[in-house]
Amino acid sequence: MFANVGLSSGSIMVFEIPVHGTAVRLQETLSLHSGAICDIVSNAGKMASSDVNGSIIIWQSGGHFTQLTRVEGCG
Repeated sequence: MFANVGLSSGSIMVFEIPVHGTAVRLQETLSLHSGAICDIVSNAGKMASSDVNGSIIIWQSGGHFTQLTRVEGCG
C-alpha cells in the first residue's frame, strides 16, 4: 500500500505503508511537475497528479512510478 504526498515544490513523495507494523518508509520522490501539487488520485495501479499550472501527469506504479502521459497546462 502507498501514500502519496504532494508538495508546494511540485514534487510527490511516495511512502510505502506496510500491511503489518509501523515501518512507513519513503519509497521515492517524483519530480516532474513544475508547480505546487494541487490534487492526486490513484486507482488500480495508476495515479493522476495535477499542479497549479494546470499540468496533469498519469503515472503507472510497479516497483517505481513511471510517467505514462502528460497534459501540459497553460496556467
